[in-house]
Amino acid sequence: MGLLLVVSCGKKSEAKSQIKDFTKEYMNAPDEYRWSIDKIDSTKYVSKEKIMKMREAGGPAGVYKSGIQYAEGDIPKTLTYVTVTFSHKNDSNKTHKETFYFDQEMNRIVAVK
Repeated sequence: MGLLLVVSCGKKSEAKSQIKDFTKEYMNAPDEYRWSIDKIDSTKYVSKEKIMKMREAGGPAGVYKSGIQYAEGDIPKTLTYVTVTFSHKNDSNKTHKETFYFDQEMNRIVAVK
């Protein structure tokens, strides 16, 4: 049980760090939002084609700048995904959820939707 907790905390910490860097670089107004991680899990059900479509879409409409550059490398068959809730600092009614897809080791974000 203790090892599982340490691994889970490590994944959450790594996810927070990478999401913070990603939103700082690509989000249109990163300082206007608070965010929290809702869930970390893994999936084998997101195909390479779906990842490519997510990349082409560029994240939720109007949230991100165009031209997101994802880290190079193959898209793994098993992905770790992190569900995040964003809340506008000045308007609590303005919230949205996003899902960040990572490689299994959580070394890089491969897509966001």
